[in-house]
Amino acid sequence: MDQQQLLDADIIAELGIASLPDDKKAALLASMVDLIQKRVTARLIEGLSEAELGEFTKIAESQDGEALAAFAAARGKNLQDITVEETAKVKGELIERAKGIS
Repeated sequence: MDQQQLLDADIIAELGIASLPDDKKAALLASMVDLIQKRVTARLIEGLSEAELGEFTKIAESQDGEALAAFAAARGKNLQDITVEETAKVKGELIERAKGIS
């Protein structure tokens, strides 16, 4: 699947877990979101100085998406593009693992 197909894919259906209880599906989705956030953060902090890292931490803790995007852009990084890339990667990795289990 290409990136757009991965983004459009229903991950629950692709993983073959539609019959799981809703709380289990919600837990899986929450874990995916957490993993994606960690990967996005890792990419954003790559190469930051200590001062920049402190600034990043303050912005991240404020949960101000616009400020975070501006911070990233000022350092030549596009938050939206990074998030899309990491989301597609995680979905692709999970789908591949599920195929190996089936």
